[in-house]
Amino acid sequence: MVKCIFTVTFRTDLGEGMALRHWREVHAPLITDVIGVTGFTQNVVTEHLVGGWDGVAEIWFESLPAYERALKSAQWGAVLADGPNFMDMSALSAAVVDEVVIVGR
Repeated sequence: MVKCIFTVTFRTDLGEGMALRHWREVHAPLITDVIGVTGFTQNVVTEHLVGGWDGVAEIWFESLPAYERALKSAQWGAVLADGPNFMDMSALSAAVVDEVVIVGR
């Protein structure tokens, strides 16, 4: 399994409610349409402790080949094209991570 995380900062010219609604109602279905995606979560910041981003997205892919195929797909292209509609792309951070669960959920 491959896991990617993204820090999301909403565009300042949109109200937070409008940006969040777009992230949930428009952007999320684009991600779930990507073949090979097996999980997707949106973590919305409710209180800033350190950092100024508005959310963290987590996306899981079934395998490394599935991840690599997804990044080349038209569906992933649609995800990327939609980002500027609600996110400050200059503030976007992304990484492939190795999740280590210390305490179960």
